Amino acid sequence: MSNKEQIEVFFFGSPAEGFTSYPTKYSNLVNGLDKSTSKHKVECKYSINQKRSRVKYIEYGLTGIGQHGKSRGGRNFGVWIEIENLKINPIGQKKILDYIEDFINKGIVKNANIFDDNSNNERHFLINSFNDVATKLDKLINVFKNNFLTDFKSYLEPILDDESVLVDLNPERIVEKIRDAPFITSINSSLEDDKVKKSEIEQNRNSERAIDKMKFSFSKINTLILIILLLLTLFGGGKSSNEEIENYKLRIKSLNDEIEVLEGQLSVYKNKAPSSNNNLNTSSEIKNRSHTVKSGETLRKIVIEFNESNGSNFSTDQIAEFNKISDISKIKIGQEIKFPD
Repeated sequence: MSNKEQIEVFFFGSPAEGFTSYPTKYSNLVNGLDKSTSKHKVECKYSINQKRSRVKYIEYGLTGIGQHGKSRGGRNFGVWIEIENLKINPIGQKKILDYIEDFINKGIVKNANIFDDNSNNERHFLINSFNDVATKLDKLINVFKNNFLTDFKSYLEPILDDESVLVDLNPERIVEKIRDAPFITSINSSLEDDKVKKSEIEQNRNSERAIDKMKFSFSKINTLILIILLLLTLFGGGKSSNEEIENYKLRIKSLNDEIEVLEGQLSVYKNKAPSSNNNLNTSSEIKNRSHTVKSGETLRKIVIEFNESNGSNFSTDQIAEFNKISDISKIKIGQEIKFPD
């Protein structure tokens, strides 16, 4: 069996009133996958069973031309991939969803004329039956098979006996569980950093005040000792007075040495102290980055591309909430999508 014979690819959905597959011989496999909902939703699941691995990608909430030429919602479209004796390893599984959506946007939309995007940026069927574009779909299936086997070659491995797997590849669910925590943690870390910096600044200020106070005290003592020495020199005499003078001189030298040490400590504190103006973040320093919605773009796609370009981990829900978007399927062409800095 050749590699190409190991993989089967077909499309399914409801471009018209019914729910079927293309080619139609696979219709029995998609029974029960039809869901009528107006809310745009994507499901992508990977499974292994009976020495076969399967990928089922389904996009819900599409629209199309119904009876009497009126637009009707609740349509679906899907891509089914089935590989015999080979499985896709976890690294490859993470790439499947983007790979399929890229194929739909660049292959099916541009070359098969199955659907386009209407004014609400929702997928809209232009056909009543997959058979209307059968020749184009056949070519796309062959192209997908060849490209998939080449692009995923390093991710394909033999299926073990009795191996069974079911993985939900829907990124929206993964994002909620994985990406929310780092996002919140980064905010909390920033706040904690500000608290630490404020504490360090206050400690350094207290140290400066304490050292200045000590320097002032030693200065007064030094002055007093000098006065005593002057009096002893003027009115004192004898050996004992000279010895006392020498003792006072040693004491003054010791005090001067201590003052120099304190001055050195003060210099260190001043060099270490962060500037409250330069290091603490203020709301005026936070700038929003934005993206203008273009034709064919979805909020999820915009967020993914932004994360890849900027090394960030924002989820679609986070950006929707940040932009006060109640329905992520309702973004419009020309709308500005902002991202936190």
